Amino acid sequence: MLSTRRDLRHLNRLKRSVVLPRAVSTGIWVAGPIVAVGFLAYGFSLGLPFFLDDAVHFRWLEWQTLASMWSSARLIGYYRPLPFTVWKALRLVQGRYDPVTLHGVNLGLHVLNGLLLARLAAWQLNRGGLSLGLGAAVLFILYPFSYQAVPWVGSLTHMLVTFLILASLCLYRLGERAAQHAGLVRGLSVALAGIAPFAHETGAAIAPLLVCLLLTQEEPPPWRRAVRETLPYVLCAMVAVAVWALVPKAVKWAGLSNLESRWQNAVYFAQGLAYPVAPLATAIVGAGRGWSDIKAVALVAFPAIGLWSFVLWKAGRARLVTLALAWFALTAAPAWAVLGFWYVVDGPRLLYEASVGAALFWAIPTSLARSRHRSSTGVAVLAWLVVLGVACGSWGFVRSRVPMYRLVRKAVAELVAALPDEPGESVLCVNYPAWFAPLRSTFALGHEGVTLVAPYFGLADLVWLHTGSERNVTAAILPDLLRPWGYYWACAGTTETMDSLEPKVRQAGKVLVTRYDGGLAVYDAGGLEAQGGSPEPVHVAAFADRVALLSASSTLQGSTLQATLRWQSWRSVEDDVTVFLHLYNWNGGLSTQADGYPVMSTSRPRSWQAGDTWRDERVLSVKNLPAGEYTIKVGLYRVSDGGRLPAVDSARRPIPDDAVPIGTVVLQGRSE
Repeated sequence: MLSTRRDLRHLNRLKRSVVLPRAVSTGIWVAGPIVAVGFLAYGFSLGLPFFLDDAVHFRWLEWQTLASMWSSARLIGYYRPLPFTVWKALRLVQGRYDPVTLHGVNLGLHVLNGLLLARLAAWQLNRGGLSLGLGAAVLFILYPFSYQAVPWVGSLTHMLVTFLILASLCLYRLGERAAQHAGLVRGLSVALAGIAPFAHETGAAIAPLLVCLLLTQEEPPPWRRAVRETLPYVLCAMVAVAVWALVPKAVKWAGLSNLESRWQNAVYFAQGLAYPVAPLATAIVGAGRGWSDIKAVALVAFPAIGLWSFVLWKAGRARLVTLALAWFALTAAPAWAVLGFWYVVDGPRLLYEASVGAALFWAIPTSLARSRHRSSTGVAVLAWLVVLGVACGSWGFVRSRVPMYRLVRKAVAELVAALPDEPGESVLCVNYPAWFAPLRSTFALGHEGVTLVAPYFGLADLVWLHTGSERNVTAAILPDLLRPWGYYWACAGTTETMDSLEPKVRQAGKVLVTRYDGGLAVYDAGGLEAQGGSPEPVHVAAFADRVALLSASSTLQGSTLQATLRWQSWRSVEDDVTVFLHLYNWNGGLSTQADGYPVMSTSRPRSWQAGDTWRDERVLSVKNLPAGEYTIKVGLYRVSDGGRLPAVDSARRPIPDDAVPIGTVVLQGRSE
């Protein structure tokens, strides 16, 4: 007998020694691609700054204690204390809001959600589960509308609640298989269900999701047992809803009574479910036959969903189709029911929780590859071709948004770098970007761009968020300086004319101008340095005894020549005059020029007052110019007729052509 027991123990050890490595290798085979795809698609987000509503969230957090976050949602509007607690805890640990850490939390949760989905989907089938899980996870990671959720710190609420939902359901499934610790595992599952609604309202849907999960597995329990199993989860949802109802909030919902908005929301979410074929609606709208975007999407999305469901039902996957559609509907229901269409179309992140159902919906063919009825290699190849085709389309969509996020990073970095050293000095930002959008939309409904500065907070908040200090930063828009570009975009601030902008330029200690000449760049344009000064006897040149050029310098940075000019107004300038900056080659020929009003075209000399001293920063492109030595010359001319103002040096000697040489630059060759 002892020998037999010893042999059994030895046999069990041998089995574990074989099964464990196999399980590990299978886990790596499934998890490896999911993690790789996640970081390849969204790894760029780790280098992003804060943007959109991050300033609003963190401003509010600065005034809150742990108790106040959980007892009130006044001012912030919605009651989601769990993500706020995460941010507050990281703030206390790190001493600041660190963008790398917070973006890393989002990216990590997104990848982890993909892994949990793979595990949960695999448990739904006896055969073909791993293939289904891998396919669903990859499609979830690359779901196109998540392009707004993952790279934006403020979307933590969506990723966190999705993690809690998936983790709770996975723990329930694990509890079915954990004989020794089933009670503990089930307890953890219920605990996660209890806190999920405090991450987002969608967390209250865990109970019906669990019912769907149980009734759509290959060997479902009796429906009464399934309902009985969910009672603890129902209780958690009821407690959460009661707390949510009692907590003071300041948010207004559109309400179910607005039927037009409910229909529009339904079409938008249908587009999110039928996303692989939804771009066909864009072609219908573009054909110019009078189809509205709503009608075109409805024409494409609803039949596509029905046809795909029918095909999968005929293939023997009715249960999985039911699970996918139920998941999508249950998690999209809160946003569909209470939000206005104007908000929904601007928030593709709202589809994040529902994207689990959408990914599963389109990944179902992969489960046919190893089913009892479809075991041929041809079916497997065809199924994976469908999924990979959907994944490639999503990959292209997500990656096409990366350049816009890089523009966000560049805009923030250059704004912070251009701030004056003195915190008290006022700054005026002209034409600073608020959002970007592609010239061509992939989907007929929704906004596919990236928002940097929301209209309900200012640049001072954005600067505080990235520097930790309060700055007097204001924004203005001068349409005269805007030109067509590679994106649709809008700027932050109020729209001004040259006349209305000039007082703001005078009041600012420093003016920053964002230019879009082939690419975004935030420049220090100069500003008013002094007022009421006496005429400087030492100067480079004087123009018509009204304006003097006090000093001039230039530096070559790559393919750009940057010149710093300091002007002093001696007397008022009656004519409308502007500045020219010319570059002459070794033969005296004009090679390139940069004409315009001082301070990057935001200040006109005729508005200057006697005694003003202005710093004027100018930028001249030298791209593609041949190698050689070039002479830099500056002058003033009348806008009306192009006539130059007479220029003399400090000894009152006339300067030839009224063009003042301020230096030379040597170019080494064509600068691409």
